[in-house]
Amino acid sequence: MKKTLALILIGVLLGASATFAASKLFSDVPADAWYSNSVSSLSEKGIIGGYPDGTFGPNKYVNRAELAVMMDRLIEYMENGEVAIVEIESDPVPSKLCTSEPTVTDIGSTIYPIDSKYSNLNFLGQLFTAYECGADRVGQLFGVNGDSYTLGSSISLLDYPSQNLIDAFDTIGFTCHDENINENCKSWQLWETVNVDDMMMLEPYYQEFAGDDCTTCG
Repeated sequence: MKKTLALILIGVLLGASATFAASKLFSDVPADAWYSNSVSSLSEKGIIGGYPDGTFGPNKYVNRAELAVMMDRLIEYMENGEVAIVEIESDPVPSKLCTSEPTVTDIGSTIYPIDSKYSNLNFLGQLFTAYECGADRVGQLFGVNGDSYTLGSSISLLDYPSQNLIDAFDTIGFTCHDENINENCKSWQLWETVNVDDMMMLEPYYQEFAGDDCTTCG
């Protein structure tokens, strides 16, 4: 989920408004941006914050840890009318997974670093790893065009899928690729271009995946 979308959803719950421009708080939030007032209001309430360099990062993706903090602060504000701001350390040095250059194969394909926990996923492993690094890194991946993931996907499972995983497959557009019905299907394929955020619905289930491939990568 993009940071601007997350904060707007929170702002709607609060009826957020602001009388000063977020550009005075964050150097990368233009005063006339459609989300400026929400950034200002939520920042003033202590629900969201920026980075040590004075930026907000409106185009960065929100990971689950950041979203949890924002929601916790939102609940605290709604219950108490204020948020007890806790001093947090500045962002750690970016992981090498986020800064290392990709390797180039003999056929000229680029492969970006994959977190060891996704080591059995050649394509989704790159996406899941890059997503934690932010939108800029995701945008560098082969097969990503803006917010779209264009490679399709073929996923084999270690065991029969849970209903939650089946629902995720159905929502994204995957179909069963073996003779079994969905509950017993261990092979799923996607042939359409989909939103990157939609593909990230699969990340919580990565331990159920035996491997993956692309279906429309040529």
